[in-house]
Amino acid sequence: MIARMLFLACLCLLVPAVQAHKLSDSYLTIDLRGSENHQSSWSLRWDVSLLDLDAELSLDHNLDRQLTWGELRLHQTAIVAYLQSRLSIESDNRLCQLQVVAYQLEEHSDGPYLSLSFLPSCDAPKNSFLVNYQLFFDQNPTHRGLLNLLTERDSQLYLFSPNNARQRLSPQLEYSWLTQVKAYFPEGVWHIWIGYDHLLFLFTLILPVVARIRTAAKDQAHSTVHFFIDTIKIVTAFTVAHSITLVSTSMQWLVLPGNWVEMAIAASITVAALHNIRPILPGSRWSIAFILGLIHGFGFANVLLDLGAEGSSFIGALLGFNLGIEFGQLWVVVGVFVLFMLLARLSLLSQKIVPIGSSLAAVMGVYWLVQRI
Repeated sequence: MIARMLFLACLCLLVPAVQAHKLSDSYLTIDLRGSENHQSSWSLRWDVSLLDLDAELSLDHNLDRQLTWGELRLHQTAIVAYLQSRLSIESDNRLCQLQVVAYQLEEHSDGPYLSLSFLPSCDAPKNSFLVNYQLFFDQNPTHRGLLNLLTERDSQLYLFSPNNARQRLSPQLEYSWLTQVKAYFPEGVWHIWIGYDHLLFLFTLILPVVARIRTAAKDQAHSTVHFFIDTIKIVTAFTVAHSITLVSTSMQWLVLPGNWVEMAIAASITVAALHNIRPILPGSRWSIAFILGLIHGFGFANVLLDLGAEGSSFIGALLGFNLGIEFGQLWVVVGVFVLFMLLARLSLLSQKIVPIGSSLAAVMGVYWLVQRI
């Protein structure tokens, strides 16, 4: 009976994660450099994922899961009209018409994107301008628009979400790195909370430690201390590892293809789960968390890799995003810790939770691996 209850509970936890994948993002670049001498000299570039466009507009006619350049050219008018309806810019209280001057493909870290270049009909803003971004929010509330505003002085980063879709950009203001930290901190928290593959990996690492928890009152305090210490070691190793590769990739010191990274993350879940059932990896559990955690850092970095920002604004965004990931991860670990303590008090923990939970995690890892190939 206990085994069945544990199986059903784990299955319920994993159901929302079945469709886990890289978060949906689009990248905008507004270039105001040179506009001080030539009033109308400013431009906008917008890169949108082909996967997201196909999901919204059904562009794949032959259903072969491969969007060709011919299919994109065939639907060019519809695509441009759709994107123009999802983005508006007001400069000096005047709505700018966005004229397409380039329509091409670009490769990003997570795959092919359609890149459109626009020339706004209005003059470059003198003080501020209003951007209203509404792409995919009605179908996908996890979508984010990442905007890089280039000026003569610096690069400013803005992030658009369903709760922050209209923003007034002020190129004349001096944006500090702290401003970027505040903007990207909640995004880091949100990214880890809906990053089901990352959470499942962390859960899989912690799961064997649960077997040490004793249900007897005299052993409860002692086993709880050991559980807490071992959990801290694992989480710290995972945090340090993914922080290293997050920074390295975001700074473009070490960049791997995004599809390889996503497959490796899925494989890491399967390997960690199988190791729980029968040890196949050398070293302690915290060292395993460190080695496999390096892979997950590459996945976190995909959000910031294609921004193209420089200077203090990018450093602030990177710091805020990473701190947000750690904060969100901490709350997840605390929640798991409390849940296992309650289960121990209810005498629901047994040796079967490790093989059952690990088997389910291994199945999910294989499913994601096949899905991402």
